[in-house]
This record gives sequence, C-alpha cells and structure tokens, in this order.
Amino acid sequence: MVIDVGKIPEGERIWDFVLSLDSRLVKNFMLNENIPVTLKTERRRSKISCFAKYKTEVTCECSRCLEEFKYEIENEVRFFVIHESETCNYDDEFDFYYYKSGNEKIYFAHTIYDDIVTKIPMKPLCKDNCEGITRFVRKNENEKNEQWNVLKKLIK
Repeated sequence: MVIDVGKIPEGERIWDFVLSLDSRLVKNFMLNENIPVTLKTERRRSKISCFAKYKTEVTCECSRCLEEFKYEIENEVRFFVIHESETCNYDDEFDFYYYKSGNEKIYFAHTIYDDIVTKIPMKPLCKDNCEGITRFVRKNENEKNEQWNVLKKLIK
C-alpha cells in the first residue's frame, strides 16, 4: 500500500485501499493476500497523522485439537509521515515514515502486517470449550478397551 505524500491535502481525508501483501508474508501466517483498509489522514503542514483501519481473517491451527480454523482480526493502527527536517514529540510506540520531498511515495504495508502478526494468539483455540484431541473414543460405554487392561492390573 502506497501513500503519495504530494497528493495528501491539508486537513482530514479518508482513503479506501486494498492492501496487497507480499506472497512471502502471506504464506508465513496464511493471511488473506488482499486486505481492505480505510485510511484516515490528518495533514498539518509537513506532519501527517494516519489511522489505518483493517479487517481480515487468518487461518490458524487450534493448539488443542490441531484443526484449522479462521481467526478474525480487526484493528486500527496509527502511524506518522513526517518531513525529515521536522522533529516529533510522539511516543516510540508508533511507526514513523520520513520523506524528503513532496513527490515521495511511502509504502506502509509492513505497519499493517506487523500489527496483524501481533494480534494472532500464541495458543489459538478453535472454540473456548475445545476438548482437544480425543485419541480413544468409546462408541459404547459398556465396551471395554483391551489395551488398558495391563495398566489396570498394575493399579490393583
């Protein structure tokens, strides 16, 4: 996704993009290749504040049952585009892009990608009450499972 710095007008403006991620990034986390993004820009002279809102799905593997499922991620990311001669008083938690001239283009797809990756849970679950892998399921409660008989003898 590219912002043409020279085309961003003074004041507020809303832009709609379709973010096309690099195929190498998509394969790592099974992301959608094209992600719709709404970008709100607020320009005050040479400082541009950007709010990018996106919604996408990631294919995850449940950490209990190992089944694949879709995990929905929706978030808003803030970043700044600033002329290299300017100083900024913002926190380090935001991404900054610097430009030299008004006709530069800023590619900010990595900001969105990084945010998506941080929203993927470390131990994803297909559902809250997932029971996990049930290796031996009895079809009938009265049916005995012969393979456990040896262990049952040890207990006695």
